[in-house]
Amino acid sequence: VYQLYRDLLNLRHGDPILKKAAECDLDGAVLGAETLVIRFFGDRNDDRLLVINLGRELHLDPVSDPLLAPFGGKTWAMFWSSEDPRYGGQGAPPLIVDVGWEIPGHAAILLKPGERGESHG
Repeated sequence: VYQLYRDLLNLRHGDPILKKAAECDLDGAVLGAETLVIRFFGDRNDDRLLVINLGRELHLDPVSDPLLAPFGGKTWAMFWSSEDPRYGGQGAPPLIVDVGWEIPGHAAILLKPGERGESHG
C-alpha cells in the first residue's frame, strides 16, 4: 500500500498534466454500470485518460465514446496501472485489443498518448 501511495503522489507531482489537473479542462463519461473514464486535456494534445472499473471485466466493442479517441496519429499507451505486481496485482493486460477494449475488473488505469506500435499495456 505504501508503494501505491508513493507512486500516486509521484504521478501527481511529476506528470505535467496531472500536476495542473485543477487548472486543466476535463471531461468524463460512464462506460458501463461500474466503469467510467476521465480525460484530462493537456497542452499540445498531451492528454491523460483515466479508466476506472469498479466491477467485473468489461469488453467494449464497438468503442463509441469520443473521449476514448486519441488525437491524430497517436494511440494510447499504458502510463500507470493499479494492477502492477508491486501493488499485489496480476499485471495489466493489453487494454486496447483488435476487437475493442478489454478493461480489467477492479482496476484503475492511466493512459497517455503514444506512437503507433507502442505498448498498450
